[in-house]
Amino acid sequence: MTDVTQTVYIVDDDAGVLDSLATLIALSGYHPETFSSGRAFLDAAPEHSRACLLLDYYMPDMDGLDVLDAMRARKISVPTIMMTAHGDIRLAVEAMKRGALDFIEKPWESAELLNALNRACDLSHRMHEQTEDRSNALDLIERLTPREREVFELLIMGKSTKEVARDLSLSPRTVDVYRAGLHQKTEATGIADLVRLAFRAGILN
Repeated sequence: MTDVTQTVYIVDDDAGVLDSLATLIALSGYHPETFSSGRAFLDAAPEHSRACLLLDYYMPDMDGLDVLDAMRARKISVPTIMMTAHGDIRLAVEAMKRGALDFIEKPWESAELLNALNRACDLSHRMHEQTEDRSNALDLIERLTPREREVFELLIMGKSTKEVARDLSLSPRTVDVYRAGLHQKTEATGIADLVRLAFRAGILN
């Protein structure tokens, strides 16, 4: 599945490869952005949330594994396909250990490359949706006052109103008031909604 809003970064020191890949990717409905080195890619500080990366392994200065390490250090989460003209099993395993999603050898078949690219961009789309959902959940929780947040955290632990009241040295009636307020602010109708909200926000795992 392609998405014209998705960006495909291409990193390769071969200008001819960059041009041919950019053409293929543009014709497939993606937006290509090319870089002639790993350092140029990293210096651009890519921030597209819907993107994937075609990364050459054999490059001067920084090879593909170095780029993967730098991405991890900088917390750049972009599904990556490693490309090489000299592939071997050990390199493929090492690339995937360092975060690569897939591994293809040059010269590639267009269908093979596009299949790998589609998988990477589908993963990018899911990652974007998860990030957006978590952000929305956190925004709802940030509406709470400090006391409402305390009540919320105890409720999602499975504690009853009486137990929350005891833990916070409040009356059950006061806890009910705070509970009504946090339900309204988080758009929750019950404890199940609060628990789901906590999972979406990453508070519960």
